[in-house]
Amino acid sequence: MQFERLFNAITDVDLNLKLGLSNLLIKDFKTYFLLNEGLFGIGVGTIHVPLDLMIESFSLNGIKEAISALIEERPSLAFYAILTNCRNRETGKYNKEIFLYRPPHSKVNDYF
Repeated sequence: MQFERLFNAITDVDLNLKLGLSNLLIKDFKTYFLLNEGLFGIGVGTIHVPLDLMIESFSLNGIKEAISALIEERPSLAFYAILTNCRNRETGKYNKEIFLYRPPHSKVNDYF
């Protein structure tokens, strides 16, 4: 019973939105590298809020600005991906989405 309550709190969309955008982006954050030398890192955040609701709540420009700031703080990152994993309350099935962003100042721009 306690595990189910905790799990439901972790995946609750409304509770996640109350964390704010910056906290959502780093709550379940991992870095992966395209090259072994540590170049072109991809920051990946798994978020329990559907993309359309994130955009409605924080605006597309707000999301881009927050990701750009996150990438500036972590010089090894060139991209950021948001993976959503949200349970449909009616069906109980999970819906998964991906949002990939490369800011204009990304260091990957120097190579391509």
